[in-house]
Amino acid sequence: MSNENQNSDSRKLLMIIAGIVGFAIMIFMLVRIFSGKQNKPTYDDSESKHDTPPKTVENESTDYSLVLNQAASEVNKSCPMMIDQETRLDNAVALPTNIFQYNYTLINYSIQDIPDLNALKNNMSPSIINTVKSNPDLKIYRDMKVTMTYNYNDRDGIFLFKIPVTPEMYGSY
Repeated sequence: MSNENQNSDSRKLLMIIAGIVGFAIMIFMLVRIFSGKQNKPTYDDSESKHDTPPKTVENESTDYSLVLNQAASEVNKSCPMMIDQETRLDNAVALPTNIFQYNYTLINYSIQDIPDLNALKNNMSPSIINTVKSNPDLKIYRDMKVTMTYNYNDRDGIFLFKIPVTPEMYGSY
């Protein structure tokens, strides 16, 4: 493949990524609105104090898991969804330990079409990290210390790469 074709493909992929980040912001806003309507579980005052579980870190995590699972369910109602001409959001998954994962497919590319996966990942990562770190609409996820994970597959379903954004990466927002 010539350098001009590689540069053109790299530019196309960067444009795809910009579309994905924009869509991710939209999804987070939807999740924020949706999760804002959620009530944390409460216990009936008439119950014995011995039946009320103590508030623990584990219970806090469970509350977040419920919110994240519901958010993933809401996103998945619209999946698969074309983000742009190149990118499809296949689904979202809430994983244990406060991980929210988006699974994308670059529908017009096979792994052989991408000359340097690490370069593509390295080009995409700062934009995604910055969005998670600084977008006010994502504050709810930062407050819950959610790790946002973005997985990309090629058109044949072959895994290309993962971009995780951990609380340590956005901790000083």
